[in-house]
Amino acid sequence: FGSWRVVAFVPGTRLLLETSRAREARELGRKLTVLLAAAVLGGALLAATWNTTGDFRLVTWPVAALLGITALFSLASIASQLRRTVTGVPLEVSSQPPRVRGVPEAKGSLADYAAPILERDLSALRAVVLAVHRDPGGPGSTHRAFARLSLELEGGATLQGPEAFAPALAWDDARDRLSPLAAELARGAKVPLRI
Repeated sequence: FGSWRVVAFVPGTRLLLETSRAREARELGRKLTVLLAAAVLGGALLAATWNTTGDFRLVTWPVAALLGITALFSLASIASQLRRTVTGVPLEVSSQPPRVRGVPEAKGSLADYAAPILERDLSALRAVVLAVHRDPGGPGSTHRAFARLSLELEGGATLQGPEAFAPALAWDDARDRLSPLAAELARGAKVPLRI
């Protein structure tokens, strides 16, 4: 399941998946690199042009300001990633106790940075969704297909799950890698599986 691993499995009762902490730590390192690069470059631009006058500042200072804004946004991203690295990213469906737990899928807003692990009663789970996306490249194409597993909750929330990748022309391989897991989640929770 890519960077996801099965932590606990009791057939028909409980399935707990979690992302690899090593993968989350690598992602934290990437985000720290962005923060440091933006801060150093922005600071260097300001320091190099501090005593200059004229049009040169009109070019470099806005660029330095944009690098500063990038550094600020990366701080929020680092805080979120640090929490993911320390606590892990779970996806759990359990009938004893009856609950579903996981990280909500990103909606593209600032609230994504502070999204906590969401835990709801099992009755809030509406469906297990296995979505397959493929790029319709022609023969010999290097395009890829991927399948994504998610849990759909009442109220519109969606919990993120594992992904699988395959060549575009073998898109069904990506689907087949996650199908047994999706079927087990749906069977254990007694909800429909949508593919």
